[in-house]
Amino acid sequence: VQITTDAAGNPIYRDGPLGGQSSFALNTGIYYGSGEVDASLYYAAFGRRLAQVGAGQYPSSLPDIYEHPLGSLDFTLGMKLASSLGLKLTASNLLDGATEYRQLDKVTRTHSPGRTYALGLQWRN
Repeated sequence: VQITTDAAGNPIYRDGPLGGQSSFALNTGIYYGSGEVDASLYYAAFGRRLAQVGAGQYPSSLPDIYEHPLGSLDFTLGMKLASSLGLKLTASNLLDGATEYRQLDKVTRTHSPGRTYALGLQWRN
């Protein structure tokens, strides 16, 4: 095992968050349901989290890279068309935000998953 040391030969121990550990997580939603129609709207978000530990050795090491995620807003709508036939519409990531990865104040990369939509028919016997 190799131990990282400073210029005086003293061992350096990493002090910081665990990879993927967020400062907060938020999941909330509203739902409506009746015999003919049901609908839901959900929002999910979490705080920045460690994506990559900085590279190099003291004193010239590079800073950590943090993920600054997007908030996600999703919607579903289901309708009963007949006694055994239903229709369902799903829309995900309606805010169409992008996740940024930052090293200090510099954006190193971005990821935008885009919006997704789905329409389905359901048959029940």
